[in-house]
This record gives sequence, structure tokens and C-alpha cells, in this order.
Amino acid sequence: MIDKPETPKKVPETKPPVKKPPHIWMMEDTIGPPIATIESLFLFRYDWQPSGSISVPGFLPKWAPRKLPIILQADSSDQKPKPNTIYFPRNSLEPAFEALSIMNPAIDILANSKSLVKLLHFSSSRELQPFAMSLDMIN
Repeated sequence: MIDKPETPKKVPETKPPVKKPPHIWMMEDTIGPPIATIESLFLFRYDWQPSGSISVPGFLPKWAPRKLPIILQADSSDQKPKPNTIYFPRNSLEPAFEALSIMNPAIDILANSKSLVKLLHFSSSRELQPFAMSLDMIN
């Protein structure tokens, strides 16, 4: 009598636990209807002029097709300043607020996305690190 070789038993695979991304709390319990629909809105555009002033509204860059093929030169180690940095005022947001006041004077509050994300994280009790969001009241 010939013995049949035993078939190996399958060992269940163990997968490492899936780590949730820190922003997953925003996706939990969202089965209900949306509370509000938020639309994006074009607020302003400005461009620096060679004189150091800004033009409002700004202009889209002029299309200038290049001859192909384009051959790129190797980068040098020299750090060259960005072209508009020589025009920066003392407060870097000043041109943005000037353009906003011309194109959309009814806007009351303007905040950058990083401040809003920090505010959302703080209000969700996920990150309880201190942060500051400065608001200036005008008029």
C-alpha cells in the first residue's frame, strides 16, 4: 500500500494593519446629504510690471511656441533670484490685497489654505498643537 503525501495546510495570510491617513476623519460618517455645496470663485489676478508696480487684472502669459527639439543645459550651482523678488513690498501679501480690493471689493475674509487646514485639524481634536491665525479688521 502506497501512502499519499499529505497536502500542506494553507496558513492564513496575516496582513499588517492598515494605517489610516490623518485626514481620514473628514471622510467618516459622511453618508447623509451634504450640508452645503461650496463653489470656487475667481477673486483676483495681478502681474508685476518692470517699473515695480502691479497691473490689475493681470494678463495671461503670451504663448510663444519653441522650436523643437529643446536641449536643456545642466543646472549650475548658483542660486538666481526669482524675477519678481526685487519688487516685493515690505508685506508680501500687499499686492494680493490691492488686486482683491480692485476686482472684488465685497470680499470680507481671505485666508490661505494652510491656515484653514490647521484650523480644521484643531477643531477636529486630532491635532491639539497651538497655532495662530491673524485677522485684521479694516474699517
